[in-house]
Amino acid sequence: MHKELVWLVIWWLSLCLISCTEDRGLIECQCTDNDYSGVGYVRNFSPDGASIIIDVYSDAANEKNVVIRCLNLDKTNISEAILKVNNTEYSFIISEFDKWNNVCFPIKLESGINSLKIYKKAGGKGYFRIDYIEL
Repeated sequence: MHKELVWLVIWWLSLCLISCTEDRGLIECQCTDNDYSGVGYVRNFSPDGASIIIDVYSDAANEKNVVIRCLNLDKTNISEAILKVNNTEYSFIISEFDKWNNVCFPIKLESGINSLKIYKKAGGKGYFRIDYIEL
């Protein structure tokens, strides 16, 4: 794992989140919960179109494990989300209520710039928070 790339992703995520909040008012940056890392987290994926987008660079086409630290806010149901990497969608479940969890799975990266986008699954409520994404 390249720590510089991870920190670049975290920095870029923070920058994207701030611009999304100011430009569209859909997702929100918050720092009111306990146990999040860094300076805050992203919430409010419930409006249609709410998403975060991160561009990452890969030296070569390869498969990487992604770790998404997230929290489910729905007391009665699991939260379902999508990580879209370029044109491939990966569905993931955030199960435990009100507890930060790491969701891990392999993704395929292309050589060069890769676009990662997180949003709620169609028909979902979007009741989840994202703390960080790690490659």
